[in-house]
Amino acid sequence: MEWFEDIYGREGLTMRERVIATIAMLSVLNLESELKIHFVAGTNAGLTREEMEEVIIQSVAYGGFPKAINAMKGLKGSREGAERVASVISGFAGRTLPFMGIYPKPRIVIYVIKVSLERRDVARHMYKNFTNMRSSP
Repeated sequence: MEWFEDIYGREGLTMRERVIATIAMLSVLNLESELKIHFVAGTNAGLTREEMEEVIIQSVAYGGFPKAINAMKGLKGSREGAERVASVISGFAGRTLPFMGIYPKPRIVIYVIKVSLERRDVARHMYKNFTNMRSSP
């Protein structure tokens, strides 16, 4: 695994920053077993549980709600993790977020997540439409 040492030994980021990036990527890729290893690495690098939660929550717009729930389950345990993601995301629904004027599509993602918490059948339809829209320029 010499290549791994070469990558992790680079000087561009601190170990803490590398672990944050890795947790974000593994969350989006839905690699739960690898995430568990990096949650331990995160703790060893000085990340708090709350910081790792926030990294997962930030990945929702890019990886989707189900992947964030899976990542949170790995961090916190099955039911508690899903409830934590749901509570944080549903709190966004009534808020104007700072990036809304710059990036209009996250507004749709937040709305889809809110609806998915309430009505899964409607959320599936909305997700299909969002996926089609996201792939267009």
